[in-house]
Amino acid sequence: PCTGNQEMRKDAILALDAFLKDDSSGVSRDMITFYGNMIGSVESEITEPVTSGMRIWSMYNHGFIVKTPGTVFAFDLIHGYPSWQYRIPDSILEQIQVLFITHRHDDHSDSTIIDAVTGFGGQVVMPVEDRHFSRDLVYLAADEEVTLDGLQIKAYAGLHADIPVRMYVVTTPEGLTIMHTGDNQTSETLPEGLTVD
Repeated sequence: PCTGNQEMRKDAILALDAFLKDDSSGVSRDMITFYGNMIGSVESEITEPVTSGMRIWSMYNHGFIVKTPGTVFAFDLIHGYPSWQYRIPDSILEQIQVLFITHRHDDHSDSTIIDAVTGFGGQVVMPVEDRHFSRDLVYLAADEEVTLDGLQIKAYAGLHADIPVRMYVVTTPEGLTIMHTGDNQTSETLPEGLTVD
């Protein structure tokens, strides 16, 4: 709800969460239709210019797309449950200049999306421990910094059982800073002293 009533918004989000926590939602026709409609909204909205600040779309797993006046980048995009047989449209994927993958779990890393983004000329950033993917990608170690397509990027090590995780701090050409933590499990690994937008 866009009423400005935070309690109503919270109740709506909790109701949706309760539905999503039900394992049967993965094959629910209503959920697949809802997801398709929401991705359709992203597909139309992402073509609209952002004149200041940023626009962020939650992609319903732990994936996000961020658009600023000068760039489009994303984190942990996947196509959805395999049973849905749904694909994020190319009209969205072709706009992504940099895709960040926090770790190799299937709900955060999708090889068909990686192939699509690189095929459209975008770059993909992954943990250096996942170099076995044998693609021409950007692999970052913990505490490594790079600049790609005007984005200043610093990677931090996260904790997710024994799976290597990267948390990314990304500063856009406009000076906006975004952090994505992947499935980092503890505040003890969060970098100290960061200011993010």
